[in-house]
Amino acid sequence: MAILIIIALVLALIMSWVMTTYRKLVVMDENINNAMIQIDVQLSSRFDALTALLELVKDYAAYEAHPLIETIKFCRSIINAKSTPDEVLKQEGVQNGNAGLDGSCRNHWQEKVMRQITILSCVV
Repeated sequence: MAILIIIALVLALIMSWVMTTYRKLVVMDENINNAMIQIDVQLSSRFDALTALLELVKDYAAYEAHPLIETIKFCRSIINAKSTPDEVLKQEGVQNGNAGLDGSCRNHWQEKVMRQITILSCVV
């Protein structure tokens, strides 16, 4: 009779160990699933923020394309192997900001970009 009680207690201990181990594994699996869902949400949020930034950059690039192309053409036409010092100084003046945009337009776009970056940094 005592042997049957000992066997029953050992079986009960083994069963309780199996059940607690199974519960721990289920909890770990749920934690992993929750972590993966959080990573997915963060990646989606970052993707949306990058998409918004891409749209902003495309708008800004379209606005700046013409003055930039004209400046590059102008710079290429000035400097060559036979350039004079005056031509080099003229090109330096172009590179120092005389690209065709006045200060108010440049400030407007800088403010718009900074607002978008601030918004995107809050999202991410």
